[in-house]
Amino acid sequence: MREPIIFRRDDVLSPEQALYWKDLLYRVVKIGTELEFALPRGVRKDDFMPGLIETLQRSRDLNLEGRYAVLDVVNEHAGAEIQVIGRQPYYTALI
Repeated sequence: MREPIIFRRDDVLSPEQALYWKDLLYRVVKIGTELEFALPRGVRKDDFMPGLIETLQRSRDLNLEGRYAVLDVVNEHAGAEIQVIGRQPYYTALI
């Protein structure tokens, strides 16, 4: 069995340790989302997808944010998926 990556601690972090982990979290973690949706009945993907892709101005590059921070628009079986570029988490909200 592999050891878990995150271990539960029995003590409380010191302020210096908390600053270390905060800095590491900001450098390493990015949180992104995927928005998935199905097209309404009667709407053809071939008619809908090109306009959606043009409107959202996907960047297809994690280093280029673009106007709406959309990484890509992916055609899926029942609809489409909009992949949003990850952002650094707000540390205070995660505490």
